[in-house]
Amino acid sequence: MFSLWDTYRALHPLFNLIQPSRNDDMVKSMMAHYNQSVHKMLPVWSHYANENWCMVGYHSVSVIADALIKGNLKDYDVCSLLEACVNITNKVL
Repeated sequence: MFSLWDTYRALHPLFNLIQPSRNDDMVKSMMAHYNQSVHKMLPVWSHYANENWCMVGYHSVSVIADALIKGNLKDYDVCSLLEACVNITNKVL
């Protein structure tokens, strides 16, 4: 479950500094959500593997971008990360 609206500003950036592998695992989960989603979307506010659609915005993009810029994402295709980020922004807007 990702309540990203509550965590993308401080918790995930902190994980990028003190527990980068933990944040990497969370991004892997977000990408699994994207790849398995019928809507091809990153989580907005996923709850028990179902999207609630009750938050405004796309906070998973901030989490992914911050981890990528800090060099904490290993074994990723950057193009697939970008595609996921662009797809969610096009669907939410």
